[in-house]
Amino acid sequence: MNILLNFYSDVSWDGVERGKNLANLLLSQDTFLLPQKFNQGLPCRFEFNPDNLEKFYELWSSRVIVFGRKSPYPIEIYIDGRYKLIDLFNRFDLFLDQRFLQKDVNLDVLLQFAKQIYRWGDISYGYICHFNEWLGKRESYDLRYSLPGVFWANFFGPAYVNLIGKEKFLTAPVYFKEELENGGFLLLTTPSPFDYSLPETSIIAHNLIKHLGQDSFFDKTQPNKIYYVPDFNLEQPLPSVTNTNYNPISAATPNSDLSAAIPDPQQFITDVNKLAEALIGRFEGELDYSYKSLNELDKFIMRKSYKNPEPWKTKAGQKLFQEIVAYYGEVVRREKKGYWGLIDAESRRQIDIKTTELIETNPKTFEPVILENNEKQSIYHYPFISVLRYWIEREPSTKLGDRS
Repeated sequence: MNILLNFYSDVSWDGVERGKNLANLLLSQDTFLLPQKFNQGLPCRFEFNPDNLEKFYELWSSRVIVFGRKSPYPIEIYIDGRYKLIDLFNRFDLFLDQRFLQKDVNLDVLLQFAKQIYRWGDISYGYICHFNEWLGKRESYDLRYSLPGVFWANFFGPAYVNLIGKEKFLTAPVYFKEELENGGFLLLTTPSPFDYSLPETSIIAHNLIKHLGQDSFFDKTQPNKIYYVPDFNLEQPLPSVTNTNYNPISAATPNSDLSAAIPDPQQFITDVNKLAEALIGRFEGELDYSYKSLNELDKFIMRKSYKNPEPWKTKAGQKLFQEIVAYYGEVVRREKKGYWGLIDAESRRQIDIKTTELIETNPKTFEPVILENNEKQSIYHYPFISVLRYWIEREPSTKLGDRS
């Protein structure tokens, strides 16, 4: 699927009414955007039937729903409202086959649908683009710190209009601009998302960033720069994570995810080498325990996480997740010349790995970590938290491959 829509919202999507409004919005589509099935993950097994929405409302309360359509071409919609639980943005992501857009009328249908979702979800920011354009700009997608860049279709919520100034949007040097009903703006850089490879498209994007203000857009030559961002409706934002040394005390381990993904932490440490080698087998020799190899792992997680947001709910998914944690941990351990250990996920204190009785009594509270050999201080690395955050957030700021 080559066309993607990514929307972010800092407003809670909890509540049955929000779910009903979404169901009605989707069911009102009489085009290729009408989903056929849904589930909490792939594969989509339940019919999206207006006469029987009980299962939809049941899954809506879980905050994660995936919609799918197979004909005439594939389409997938991912809705994740869990981000409010860890003070990040709710996400609405749409992926569709570019063959849908062979007819110009379908491009307008897509834009009208996007505006409907924008209203429904109180979207703070979003964009539509070709997948190749997205790949070329995967530098920073953490809106708490900066805007990621300019794409084909750019949706700016009222918070950004207030920050940057309405006049800037009214005079934006783009192909098309529209003030949205809540005070936000839609800016189209070119007539089509297929224009991403044209030289003039890059010029338009550069000029738009300069016009709106470079201090709000991420610049990969200045990754540590402090950018201008709106005052989002987020409480206790998590610290930026660009390396393995961040302290997760302020971002406590989700014990439910830990116990589901690694139910026996002591056995996990025993099996680390076997698990890591199993992942290498999946990649058929592409992994070699180097930091560079983590870039391939990032791409793998990005593909898998969209389709399966909670892999530990199946035995096969749990094993895959453990393999990834083991491999990543081994990369860090070998680089730092450290060793595996256990910490109490709640108190964050180290636990003697030999205290079998204590661990067996309450295994879900113990987290496998890497301890670095250092005479002056104890330095911890957290492979489980690192993999979990990238799997859930799918943001470049949490990529494993950037942690060298």
